[in-house]
Amino acid sequence: MPNYTLPQYISGEDRRTTAILPRLEEIDPRRWRLFIDSRFATENEPFDFVVDLWNDLPRNRFENVAKVDMVMATIPKVENEDYVVLDIAELRDSNVDSNVPAADQYFSILYFDNSTLAPGDVKVMDKCFKQSQMFNPPIASISKLSIRIVKGDGTLVTEAETGSKKNVTLVFDITLDPSPQGG
Repeated sequence: MPNYTLPQYISGEDRRTTAILPRLEEIDPRRWRLFIDSRFATENEPFDFVVDLWNDLPRNRFENVAKVDMVMATIPKVENEDYVVLDIAELRDSNVDSNVPAADQYFSILYFDNSTLAPGDVKVMDKCFKQSQMFNPPIASISKLSIRIVKGDGTLVTEAETGSKKNVTLVFDITLDPSPQGG
């Protein structure tokens, strides 16, 4: 459970004052949170889509990227599957080996809570390992994320297997290296 240091409700106070909101100099410019909703992707197929980070986002270009952490994911329950493979071409992890060819060297494995979910039900996937991709040295930029959700046999998840539900949401923490490139 998160520990909040600010009160949840401040009677008669404007919550937008500097006493409540962090000052700009207190915000860490190296860490950004990225929320992705498949419904708003540039190229949108239910479980195979591209997010154009430079054109779809209002403010940030992810340059000098040192690390990308997946924080959270929601994907509709896939019928007869205990897990799905999250393939993000730009973040593939060569440190992941598996006897499941579809999972070998992809970004992450996401597990469903099979005891309570029917096909199409959505619940935050809390049974996934903390997946990170580190870049040493940092990469110049990430301009897009090409995302696919596949089953263990490598085939793309379909709407028929998710009770016609198709919304995928992902949350990432992206760490930037503020030092200049080159040298």
